[in-house]
Amino acid sequence: DIPGLKAPKEVISWINDTWKTGKKKGIEEAKKVWMNGPPFIPAMKNPRSVSKVTQMIKDYSGWHWIHKDPCNYPKPFPPERLNEIKVPTLILVGELNPKIYHYWADIQNKYIPNSQKEIILNAGHALNIENPEMFNKLILEFLSRI
Repeated sequence: DIPGLKAPKEVISWINDTWKTGKKKGIEEAKKVWMNGPPFIPAMKNPRSVSKVTQMIKDYSGWHWIHKDPCNYPKPFPPERLNEIKVPTLILVGELNPKIYHYWADIQNKYIPNSQKEIILNAGHALNIENPEMFNKLILEFLSRI
């Protein structure tokens, strides 16, 4: 959970359920919980992306669901440090992502100098797989301007 940026209960429950399942039932069961979470629901309903997202999650190690997280989180925690990003930044968010992801993208866009936020239509969290045409178009347009 990001200090000052609270995730909704459904996202927190999904993350907690995945970790608990990993510890109690193993990585394969945790992957099932992860794959059926709010950010991936649109991808799992999209014929274009369901097999790719399923394979991506299948190939993921899931190591962190059964081990202690070794990550050292930055202090201060973003968004306090977002203004340190000094390169042009494209922020993409899937239209069908949970609302919190749109809020987080807005925070990034607000605090990262020289940033631009775009919404990928008909896509959730796997936006590059769910709508690759729009994803590629926005990336190429952005790169042509920097």
